[in-house]
Amino acid sequence: MIKYPLNVTIDSNIFDSNKYDFDVGSTLHLLTNYVNKGKIKIFLSNIVLGEILNHIKSQAYDISAIINNVRKDLREEYSDYLLKSVGVEEFLKKTQRKDLAAKAEKSLNAFLKELDIHVLNNNDSDIDVDKIFEDYFNYNPPFEHSEKKRKEFPDAFIAAQIHNHFNNEEQLAII
Repeated sequence: MIKYPLNVTIDSNIFDSNKYDFDVGSTLHLLTNYVNKGKIKIFLSNIVLGEILNHIKSQAYDISAIINNVRKDLREEYSDYLLKSVGVEEFLKKTQRKDLAAKAEKSLNAFLKELDIHVLNNNDSDIDVDKIFEDYFNYNPPFEHSEKKRKEFPDAFIAAQIHNHFNNEEQLAII
């Protein structure tokens, strides 16, 4: 039997695969319904928070580059007068990547506030760094013989945070 609220932690790849869509009705936004009903409590590692912040800023930078390239291409092909007369003057404005990144960060922070997240920090728990290195060198989970998987070193710290925060009787869903 599930005891509510169910503790839930989410990895950065879930935010990535959902394209940081926090709009009402989106998959990620559905989590807020469960939080508001007291069905789930969201825990995020400070490492995951750092990763998703970097990822959303990077995506904002990419958007800025795309917009500026379209702007350049339009200006090379057409006059400003024609572009304005057909209603695409928005594309004539140069975007600043830092401005877009700040807006993206603000959107992320508003969503995280709505989720009422609880942050797992390295300094809040006794993480056994020696054990993580032992697992790394012995190819124990989350490490494998694959080079790509072995580079996911932060996952080991996230796993240690989770292990130290939750006892064996508590239910936890890891997404």
